[in-house]
Amino acid sequence: MLFMMRSQERKAQINITIGAIIGACIGTTLYTIDHGPLMFFINALVMIGLITKMKWNAPPIMAISFIPFFTHPKVIWSLPVSVAASLVGLIAMLWLTEAIELGFSVAKREEMETGL
Repeated sequence: MLFMMRSQERKAQINITIGAIIGACIGTTLYTIDHGPLMFFINALVMIGLITKMKWNAPPIMAISFIPFFTHPKVIWSLPVSVAASLVGLIAMLWLTEAIELGFSVAKREEMETGL
């Protein structure tokens, strides 16, 4: 969901990834302080403020910050590390795919220009 649009530039992808990691850290931290609805509400307010201030146009960032309140993690650091690893891996695969696709399009264009 975070990277559905392929037209995003790399800077936007990095910003969304950083936002998701920050959201996971904030949600996990607030969950560790208290598991109740008050911290859930504070989490929502903090994330709305960050999304507005940082101009992140990715609603799943907010959803990622809510994950600890529904999954009840035993190990505090597991969610932020999992989010970071999965999104960095996703971005790496998207960039690799883009590079391969660019290579094929250049090869095809050269083939058409030479008339083969």
